[in-house]
Amino acid sequence: MNNSSKGLQVFVLLAVLTVSVVLIFMLVRRGDEPVRENEEEQENLEDESEADGEVENSEDEEEPKVIDEVEENQDSAVLTSDFTRSDQSVGTSSEDASYTLVSITDTPMGDFHRFVFELESDEEEIGLAEARLVASGGYVRLRLDRVTSDQSGIGYQQSREINEKGISRLYHDVTPVASEEVYTVGVADSPRFYLHEGLGLKIILDVEYPGEEELVVNADDSEKFTDEDLTLSGTNTEEDARIISYSWSVGDGLLKFVWGTSAASGNPTPPTTVTYGDNEITVKFSEVQSDAAIGSDGEFEAVLTGIVERVTGTRTGAESTYVFHLSENSLYRVSRSVSPNQVVLEIHL
Repeated sequence: MNNSSKGLQVFVLLAVLTVSVVLIFMLVRRGDEPVRENEEEQENLEDESEADGEVENSEDEEEPKVIDEVEENQDSAVLTSDFTRSDQSVGTSSEDASYTLVSITDTPMGDFHRFVFELESDEEEIGLAEARLVASGGYVRLRLDRVTSDQSGIGYQQSREINEKGISRLYHDVTPVASEEVYTVGVADSPRFYLHEGLGLKIILDVEYPGEEELVVNADDSEKFTDEDLTLSGTNTEEDARIISYSWSVGDGLLKFVWGTSAASGNPTPPTTVTYGDNEITVKFSEVQSDAAIGSDGEFEAVLTGIVERVTGTRTGAESTYVFHLSENSLYRVSRSVSPNQVVLEIHL
């Protein structure tokens, strides 16, 4: 074989080897490319899954906030049909339960006024609360059962002034039951109201505004303490005036004795005379059709405290007479109010 034939063979062999190497390389690349594509697709799927997970987590975090907003709105979203003049109650009564009244807030809400009574307790549910309209007395009465401590800041026989569209004040009444608290909302007429529960241990009393009413100013009420006799003219007593309750309390060095009055309509304050002598303060109401404090027996007596040892009462015809027996001389003053309708005697102890 000559040199040219050998050269041709060498060239052909190199060409075959080159082509083979190129084909093998291309096959290897084709085999690698699907693997990278699968990895990229898997990475894309993982990224999408993580993104979906972030959206789901975000929705989970926002959901309670939306629920809270809805619940908060439920406190305010009351309907006109919810209001009524009938007796209402919420919660349940339990002799073992005990609650502390920590605060009372009041807020104008357009057509009605809202009173929120916030309680604290180890109980998960609120105790019994009852509300009723006492139109003859000029108030809506709220009784809170199993409340053994009151930290609202409104003392007994004290009030928070409201003076908003016929709602005069929130008054803290005295009750002989140690495990309850009683509050009254003074009203100028006979409004509808709605008692319901709020978030947590909250009791909400919504009272519709009855509208402005001209309130009688008792110009002859005593603003200063005195030991002189007083005469207070009556107002609106032709409307079947009655004495429907009494209560007393001690605070700030004073004994406060309160008579609740009522009538078929309007705001009665019966004519009142007060005389002082021989360590006795005598309060006489005239033009009073009935007196629930003295009762049908025609006599009344209660033991008091401090220098005011006791009070006795008698009834003759349309007059009720109360005598406060003191152990020493003192000063007193008399005032009257409407919504709720009251005559108040305060004596320095």
